Amino acid sequence: MRTFTPSSRLARGALVALAGALSAVPIAFGNPAEAQAPEQSPQSAHGTVTITPTRDIACPIPDGSEFIDSWGTGRSGGRRHKGVDMASDRGTPIVAAQTGAINFKRSRLGGNAAWLTTSLGNKFYYAHLDRFEGDSRDVREGEVIGYVGSTGNAQGPHLHFEVHFEGQVSNPYPATFAACVQPQIDAALKAQLAIPEQGSTAAAVIAQRAIDIEIDIDIDAF
Repeated sequence: MRTFTPSSRLARGALVALAGALSAVPIAFGNPAEAQAPEQSPQSAHGTVTITPTRDIACPIPDGSEFIDSWGTGRSGGRRHKGVDMASDRGTPIVAAQTGAINFKRSRLGGNAAWLTTSLGNKFYYAHLDRFEGDSRDVREGEVIGYVGSTGNAQGPHLHFEVHFEGQVSNPYPATFAACVQPQIDAALKAQLAIPEQGSTAAAVIAQRAIDIEIDIDIDAF
C-alpha cells in the first residue's frame, strides 16, 4: 500500500530521496495505481490526477493529514471500510468538500458525524469529529464544519471520510489524493521545471521546495 501523506508533523528524510530520484529519471511520471479509478480521465504529462467537475472536492483537512488507500479493508463485525481515514492532530479544522447542506448527527459507530449533501447529487460522510462548528446549515466549499477527534468507534484522532458521488459510495482515495496531495506534487515539479539545469541542482531545488510545503512521499510509489 502506497502512502501519500501531506502533514507538517512528518519526518522529511523521504523528501531528499524523492529529489534524488527525480534527478535520475524523466520529469514526467504518473501516480500510483491506488490513486487511479476507472472514471478518472487520463493524467497529464506531469502526473496530475484529473477529476471530473462533479468529483472535484476541497481537501477535507487542508492543514495536513496522513492517509492511505484502505478502501475495502476489513472492520469489526464483518464490515468493510467504505472511506479513507485521515489522521491528524485533535482539533484540526475539517472543511466542506463541496457546497451544500450539512446535517450533523451522533451515532454509536460514527460518534459526532455529519452528512454533506450537494446540488450535484453528491453526498459526503464525516465521522469521529471532536466537535461541530455551528449547527446544521448550508455551507460553502472550504467552510469549516468541525474538528478532528476520536468520538464513536475510533482509535486515535482522525477523520473517517466517505464520498457518495451521484448517490453511489465509492473509493474516496483518488479524489482525496487529487485535492490534498497532487497540488503539492505539482508545486514541486513546477519548481524543477523552472530550473534550466538538471541533475543535482534541480534535485536540491525540489528537496527545498518539498520541505517548504512539508510533504512526505513514499519514494517506492514511483
